[in-house]
Amino acid sequence: MIQLPRNGTGNISVQTSTATTQPASGGLFHSVTTTVFLLAAFLAPGAWLIVRIPTVEKAQLCFLLATLVCAALVCAKMLPLRRPASGALLAASLVTAAFLLALVTNAFPVQQFLYDLYGEMPGFVWLCYPVVFLLAASIGLGSWARPALRAVTLVGLLLIAVALYQRFFTSWINVFGSSAYNVSALIPIPVLALWLATVDTHRRAKIVWRMLALAAAAAIVVISYGMLGIFAVIALVLLIAALRPQLVGLPEGRLCGGVRIGGRIALALLVAALIVVLLPQTSGLVIKRQNLASLGSTVGSRIEFSYTAEAMVAKRPLTGYGPAGFRFSAYRFLDKWVYGDTGTIGSDPVAYSPPSPHNLPWEVATRLGLIGVVAVLAAGWFWLRAWRASSVEDPGDEAASVPGSLVDLRAVCVIAALAWLLSLFVTPMHFASGLLGAALAGLACARPQAIGMDALALPSAARTFMRGIGCVALVVLAILFSRQQLAVSSATQTVVSTAADGVELMENAAKTVPTHPMVARQLLDYRLLQAKNVQELDSQIQAVQTAPGYVADFTLNYTQFAQIALNQIQSFQSSDTAQVKSLLQRAASAGPVTPALLGEQLHLAVVSGNTSAIQQATAEVRRPLFNGKTAEQLYPPITDYLATDRSAANTPQ
Repeated sequence: MIQLPRNGTGNISVQTSTATTQPASGGLFHSVTTTVFLLAAFLAPGAWLIVRIPTVEKAQLCFLLATLVCAALVCAKMLPLRRPASGALLAASLVTAAFLLALVTNAFPVQQFLYDLYGEMPGFVWLCYPVVFLLAASIGLGSWARPALRAVTLVGLLLIAVALYQRFFTSWINVFGSSAYNVSALIPIPVLALWLATVDTHRRAKIVWRMLALAAAAAIVVISYGMLGIFAVIALVLLIAALRPQLVGLPEGRLCGGVRIGGRIALALLVAALIVVLLPQTSGLVIKRQNLASLGSTVGSRIEFSYTAEAMVAKRPLTGYGPAGFRFSAYRFLDKWVYGDTGTIGSDPVAYSPPSPHNLPWEVATRLGLIGVVAVLAAGWFWLRAWRASSVEDPGDEAASVPGSLVDLRAVCVIAALAWLLSLFVTPMHFASGLLGAALAGLACARPQAIGMDALALPSAARTFMRGIGCVALVVLAILFSRQQLAVSSATQTVVSTAADGVELMENAAKTVPTHPMVARQLLDYRLLQAKNVQELDSQIQAVQTAPGYVADFTLNYTQFAQIALNQIQSFQSSDTAQVKSLLQRAASAGPVTPALLGEQLHLAVVSGNTSAIQQATAEVRRPLFNGKTAEQLYPPITDYLATDRSAANTPQ
C-alpha cells in the first residue's frame, strides 16, 4: 500500500507500508491508558469537577498528582513506549537545568520549591511542565491516537459548554479557575476537532467535527470576556494556515500553498507586534508609562508589568528571582497607579504585588533570568527541530497504525502546543490552565509505536526492579505532598472564632510545613491578636521584627502587622505607638506607596493623638494618587479611622 502524507513544507513524502496485517499489540489497552494520560494532563488542576476547580492548595495537589499518574503509567510501562527523540531530551534537560540554577542561586530555595513566596506557582508545579512534556515524548504514536484525542476533545467541548453557561448565567467562569486560564486550557480543542474531521471516514461526521471546531473557537472568544480569547483564536487560525491548512479541507495545490505562505507572514507579523508591545523601549514610543492608565486595567496593567519586569531583570539579570520569586519582589518596581483599577483592595499584603508579569517571555526572564531565557529558546529550537525531523523522515512500517498520516498528527500536536504557548503571551502562566499543552508538545516529536518483534521485547529483571522502585517513589511523593498541601489548605481555609483558635490552627499546620511563608505570617497575625495587654503586645511586635526573611523581606506584611497592633493598642486604651511606627517605616522602605500604607499611617496618627499628623495623613488619603482614585476609596478601614477622630471632620475636603 502506498501512502502519500504531506511533510511540514507541504511536499509529498512517500512511505511504503506492508505492515497493515501486523497491528500493534495491546491496541485497546493502550487506547485506554493513553486516554487516561492525556485526560490527566488536560484536567490536571482538578477540572474533572467540571463546574469549578478546587481551592488553590488542593488544585496544586491535583496538578502534581496528575503528573505523578502520568509518570506512573510510563514507569509501569502501561503505555506504548519508545525512546524519546534526542531533541525532546535536550529541550526538557535545558529547561530543567535553568529551573534548578535559578532555584539554588536565589533566596529561600526551600520555600520557593515547596510553597511559593505568597504566590500560587511553587517550584514543584513549574517542574511538572518539562516532566509531562518528556513523558509524552516517550509515548509511541499509534492507533490509540484517535480514541484518546477524541476523548480529550469531547471532554473539552463539555467544559466549553459549561463555561458558556457560567459566562451568561453566573457571576464568574470557574471551570479552570478564571476566564484567562480557560483560554489557555481550551485553545487546543478546536484544532483537535479539525484533526478528528480529517481522520473520520464518514462525510457527516467530518462536517460535525468541523462545526464543533468552529463553535469551540467562537466560544473561547466569548468566555474570555475580551481581547484575550480573540488574540488566542487569531493565533490558532494563523498557526493552522501557516503549518497545516489541509485541516480546514483545503486540498494540496496552489491555493493551499498560498494560504501557507500568507499564514506564515501574518504569524510573523503577529509575533513582531507582540514583541513591540511587550518591550518598554518600543511600546514607550507609542504611549508613555505615565499614560498607561488611559488604556484601562487589562491592557494598561499588562504593559505596566513589562516595565516592572524589565526593571527586575536589570536588577538581577543572570538567574532572575527564582521560579517562585516574582510576587515576592515585583511590588518594589511597580508604579502606584495600578492600584486604582483593582477595586477595593483591603489590607491583604499580597493584593499589592502581582503574582505574574502576565506574559510568558517576561515570566521566564524574571524567574529564570537571561540564562533561563537562552535555555528556553534553545529548548524551543531543539523541540521544533525534532518535530521537523520527525515530519520529513520515512518511518516505514512503524507508521502504519497511525490514523490518517503521522505528519498530520504531529502537525496538529505542534499547532495545539504553539497556540497554547502564544496564549501565554497575554495571560499568566498558571497551573490552573492544565498540562495539555505540554503533553501535546511532547507528542509532536514522539516516535511511532513499536510493532512486531520490537513490541514483544521483554525487559530485563534489573529494569523491572527499577520500574518497581520508581513506582514506589511516586507513591511516596504523592503521600508527602498530599500531607503538605492538605495541611496548608486546612490552615488557610478554616475559619476561626478566636485568636487562640487561630494560633492553635497555625501551630498545628507549622508542624507539617514549618517554614511556609503564609502560615508563618498568619501565625504572627494571630499572636498579635492574642495579646492580652500592652506588655504582651510589645513582646509579639518584637517577634514580628525578628521574623524570618521569607516574612520580613516581603515588607508589605508589615502594614498588616501594624493594622493589627494599632487595633490592639486602641482596645487597651493606650497611645504608645513607638514600635508600630517602626513597623510602618519598614513597610514604607520598599516599593510604591499603597492605599493600605497611607491608611495605616492615618491610623497611627489617630491612635497617637497627634493632631498635626492626623491632618497631614488625612490630606494624603484624600489625594487621587491611584489612577484618579484616593486611598480613602480603595482602603475601607480609612472611613472608620476618619470617624474616630473629630479633627478629621475639620480637614478640607
